[in-house]
Order: sequence, then C-alpha cells, then structure tokens
Amino acid sequence: MKDQIPVSEPNIHTPQSRININLKDISDFLDWHKGLDIWTRSKREWFIKLRLLPSNQEYTIKSNKESQPVIKEIIELNRRQKQNIYWVTGICSKETEIRGTGRTGCTCDKDIEERLFYLLDFDKESRHWKEVIPVGLSPCLVVETSNRQEVSRNQLFFYCSDTNVNSLLTLDANKELAISLEESLGADIKCRNHSRIMRLPGTINWKEGEETTVSRLVGRSLQVPENTYSCSQIDGFIDKIYEKI
Repeated sequence: MKDQIPVSEPNIHTPQSRININLKDISDFLDWHKGLDIWTRSKREWFIKLRLLPSNQEYTIKSNKESQPVIKEIIELNRRQKQNIYWVTGICSKETEIRGTGRTGCTCDKDIEERLFYLLDFDKESRHWKEVIPVGLSPCLVVETSNRQEVSRNQLFFYCSDTNVNSLLTLDANKELAISLEESLGADIKCRNHSRIMRLPGTINWKEGEETTVSRLVGRSLQVPENTYSCSQIDGFIDKIYEKI
C-alpha cells in the first residue's frame, strides 16, 4: 500500500486521538470477495455493492476497477464524510447493479439472484462466538464490528451450498440457526435475509457523528466446497447446539 494514511490498532478506542482506517483489512477483504470460488458459478463479472449510512446511497464496485482507487473512495466516504460503509451480501440481478428497486432506491431481497452465505451477527454483550466451532460450523469470514469496554461484537459468514433465493429452505435454516444461538450467544435473529448488509472490514464505525472503533477482519477462508453447508447440514448443527445448551 502506498497510501500515506497511518494504520493504528483497529480495536483500541482512544477518545483523545483520531482512529485510523485499517487499509490492509479493506484490501484483504476486497481480494477475498473478488476471489470467491463460489462466485464463478454464475460466470458473472465480479462486483460488490456498498451501501452508505446515514445517506443511504449505494455504490457498485466492478472488477475492472483497480483496488487502489476503490480504497481511496472508501477513505473519502468513511473518514472524511463520516459515512458508515456496508456491503450487500447477495449477488444482485443485472438490472439492479447500479440502482436497487427498494423504496429508497437501495437493494432489496427481490433484487438478489444468488445467496452465498448463512449469516450470524453477534451484536450484543454475549459469550464468545467461537463456541459455534465445537459443533462443527466453520465460518469463511469473521468480522469484528466493534470492541469497546471489553465487549466484542462479530459478524460470521458460512458458505451456502444452495444459492437459490427462491428456496425458503435457506431463509428458514438461517433463521433457525440464529434463533438457536440467540439466548446462548446473543445472535441477532433478524440477520438472515438475502439482501442483508454487513459492515465493511477496516472501516470506522460512526455513532451519532462520533468515531467509536474500527471494524476488523478477524479471519477468512477460501476453502470451497469443504466448508460449504446445505440446509440439512445446518439443521444438524442446530440440533448439536441445542444439545449443548
């Protein structure tokens, strides 16, 4: 990276000093997203859709764009314009790559052609998310969205073998997985839909105009299909989770 913006420890909150964007995590995430083997199923040109909050604008980053200009745009939007940056986790239809059909012009569930992940969002003061590992679930991506006052909040992604968004089985499996972990680990049961947005790793988490912390890329894996799960497999893991509670 040639950008001169300094990179500090991403999970340390010091009110007296500016918190810096983690350029390496942003770059590693973009490489991970572009290199997804599962992405090639549709043989589409790679792109990722970003949503900015509070402005609610959406940007589409295409594969023919070099990563350096993309990262500079992210720095401008996140650091200087104080926009929280999220990414849309599903693959959008060709017609809605630039603009979604939702009420505000953003991507909604009907715009998604393929679903790649089961999602878990641990956004509460909870026990550690690594307790899902003993039951056999292995995430392909882990993002720490904040770490304040010794409370870590994390988002987990698991490769989904059934990418058909018309199948209710995937939605039901994701819902039941979140419910099984809601009480024991603090999972958010609302985090399950096809067009769910998740925080972009390495970017600043803004709360009411104040910088709080920087999201951190904890781990990533490209092991496909070894770590890809069907709905029936997820059901089996849910049974193991309830046995442990």
